[in-house]
Amino acid sequence: MFSRNMTVVEQVRIAKIASVADGVVAIISGTKFQKLNVGYLVGWAFSVAGSANLPSLVMLLFWKGTTKAGIIAAITVGMTSPLA
Repeated sequence: MFSRNMTVVEQVRIAKIASVADGVVAIISGTKFQKLNVGYLVGWAFSVAGSANLPSLVMLLFWKGTTKAGIIAAITVGMTSPLA
């Protein structure tokens, strides 16, 4: 399903499925966190985004030995740390 040689039709199908799944998660999250302070939620969103992106960007810019697995690990750890 996720091979590197996908046709355009397969890529569009996967993008549509991902968009629907993302929308469902957003709707569920929106109804669950409806009573929380908006400022808190915005701060939380920036915290998650910054923690996920900064380590991978620093690795890409300043370390020649960066690998795909390293970037995936940096993003995963960066995303889970503020959520924990």
